[in-house]
Amino acid sequence: MSVTDIARVLVMIGVLGLAKVSAAETQTRAEPAEPKPSPTVQKLLDKATADVSAKRNAEALALAERALVAAHAENDGAGEAQAQRLRAQVLSAMNRREEALSAWEAAAAAWARMGDGPGQVEALSAMAAQLDLEQRDKAARLRAQALGLGQSESKRPLAAAEALQVAGQIYFDRQELNTARDF
Repeated sequence: MSVTDIARVLVMIGVLGLAKVSAAETQTRAEPAEPKPSPTVQKLLDKATADVSAKRNAEALALAERALVAAHAENDGAGEAQAQRLRAQVLSAMNRREEALSAWEAAAAAWARMGDGPGQVEALSAMAAQLDLEQRDKAARLRAQALGLGQSESKRPLAAAEALQVAGQIYFDRQELNTARDF
């Protein structure tokens, strides 16, 4: 994020007081939202998320996989990426680490095809966190890739910063303070 971008954000929230910004101007200057899946895929993802909340992981996984099939049928890149993200999260909760890692890889690839840096940062960071124990070198490369991507994100820099912060929090919670500091 450049100094100009930071100044714009500060002006939008009124910290600098250099310009009055109307609500309409703030809306037009805000960064784009995360790419959204199709309504059909979103409905399945919402149901799967509810199942995750209710600790019904098998049902959530089945719905996430249905969402993935629907996303492929509709050529819905955002739906594919979000379905893979949800699959990865559920598979991790079920201690199916290899499958979770594959789902995170697929999510990262889907976000890359869409050109969504923050989604890629999230997926790469999750892969690194998962690989830290048994493949430290690969995890370090994934962390470096996530950091570089997050720091160079120009379309959605605030979302990228949030993804980096979440990754840093994971390492902070593990008491890996040097790695957390990197994020």
